[in-house]
Amino acid sequence: MEFSEKSRGPVVSSAIKQAAKRADFYHDLTPNELMIDQAIVGKDGQGMKKLRYHSRGRFGINVKRWSRITVTVREMTLEERDALTKFKPGTQPPRMHNAEARAY
Repeated sequence: MEFSEKSRGPVVSSAIKQAAKRADFYHDLTPNELMIDQAIVGKDGQGMKKLRYHSRGRFGINVKRWSRITVTVREMTLEERDALTKFKPGTQPPRMHNAEARAY
């Protein structure tokens, strides 16, 4: 997410890194053995109201809102770990079809 061009990419990246650090500190799990279980985004309350002044003595109300991200990580199972290590760098991925096996 840190390479994402969207404005909140670094925020999500830091939340994922923080979840991995906490799992390492509190549960003695290495970050290489973790995967994201849930990522939940929610709004925080009503927000802070500010006045925006217009001409002729009028005004508008701007509402500054906040959001919260919650990332839950879990330890990978053996099947999930094997599926990720199947395509290590330097290995060829399996061919999806065989051109010689086509019957035309």
